[in-house]
Amino acid sequence: MRLEGEFAFNGSRQDVWDLLQDPNILANSLPGAKSMR
Repeated sequence: MRLEGEFAFNGSRQDVWDLLQDPNILANSLPGAKSMR
């Protein structure tokens, strides 16, 4: 999958990184995602 674009997050770099490492949170932020491996 290839994602492009920009988005400004309202949080610390560490908090955002920690959230992006959580597969459940990441899957919820990708419309149409069916699974994460």
